[in-house]
Amino acid sequence: MSVGRQVFRCGGLGSGHAMKALANYVNAGALVNLIEALAIGRKFGARKPGDGGRLHPHVHRPPASAGEEGHPAGADPQFTTGMALGLIAKDVSIAANFGHAIGAMTPLADRVLEIWRKGEADIGGTADQTEIARLWEEGNGIRL
Repeated sequence: MSVGRQVFRCGGLGSGHAMKALANYVNAGALVNLIEALAIGRKFGARKPGDGGRLHPHVHRPPASAGEEGHPAGADPQFTTGMALGLIAKDVSIAANFGHAIGAMTPLADRVLEIWRKGEADIGGTADQTEIARLWEEGNGIRL
């Protein structure tokens, strides 16, 4: 029995769980990369550095209105993704631990996990994942 419209076979028992966690890890890494690039641009003095949102998995977000400061990652301040920061931190942890368990080299996963754990501790696990941008705002003394 399937819950969705399509069934994707991922491999043996647990493979689907691993793929979901790995997909969310990629999303989490891309989000903090985008936020960091925006923060560097803002600290440099650029109002809206580049159009990185087109390359980002959160491309479905509505853009900030003209003349508006915008929200972390360039979204409307009232817009949320509906994914809790703590859930992303959990999936990044699962992905990193999966890599460790099979002896894979995981320096990026380890660093991304460290960032998301800090966000969860400092901001709170129930906050929307986009709130992770606060780490860069506070660390750089800027507003994205």
